[in-house]
Amino acid sequence: MPDPNIFTASSKRVIYRAAALRGGYALCRRTPTKGSIVGMMPQWLAKTPEMYALDQYFSLGSGRSSEADLEDRYRQALSSLQVSDFWQAGSIRSLNTEWGSATQVEQSIDGHFVGDWISENYPRVRAGGSFWPQVPSQHVIDRLRAGVTIAIRMALGRPQSKGLRREYGMSKPYVNELFRVADANDVSTVGVLPLVMTWVCVAPAGENFFEVDAVRGPTVVEFAVTTPRPMGHSSVLPLVSRLEASFQAPETRDLS
Repeated sequence: MPDPNIFTASSKRVIYRAAALRGGYALCRRTPTKGSIVGMMPQWLAKTPEMYALDQYFSLGSGRSSEADLEDRYRQALSSLQVSDFWQAGSIRSLNTEWGSATQVEQSIDGHFVGDWISENYPRVRAGGSFWPQVPSQHVIDRLRAGVTIAIRMALGRPQSKGLRREYGMSKPYVNELFRVADANDVSTVGVLPLVMTWVCVAPAGENFFEVDAVRGPTVVEFAVTTPRPMGHSSVLPLVSRLEASFQAPETRDLS
């Protein structure tokens, strides 16, 4: 049995990615079943296990949470989004609450979000992860951060007082723009609604399209992450990448 202290953060990430592939925790896979592997995404609309967990965490009824409980969860989430490393495993309350397993959460974040969605060498490397290396990691992080913030503000409903607008950090023009589509469709903007998240592949692999969107409907706020189709990779790519990094560059070799 190897000493766990010998593993670096990078080598742990490779192990997590390999374990996640075996256990079915991939952020992109054909079906949410055990044993799936990362590859090209055949569906243009998908929901990952992480997104299902977020849906459950920000849901109403069925004995899960009251409107007051949901509002409190939203406020806590907005607070956690104030820091730039909000995506760290220990900070994602939805996954930790719904899965109840720190190891599973760590495998999800360090095994897939880091490496697949953003570079495993972030912030030292500006390029993106293996799914879409052409989309800078910081762009992915910032878009997700802004998108979730806006979706939660929509879900909380229109602030009914200047004090609430100040608390949420929103001006009156901002509030009007936030609920413009709902107002145009006569959708109520009063009261707290659940939040659901989906992933939509809207561009071919290799393009740099990465956007977020949110809309408040009569019963739920829908938050969508829109991306290119992920690059396809073999199931051993994490191990290959690790080994490649250990190779010495030809120009640095001693050829004497």
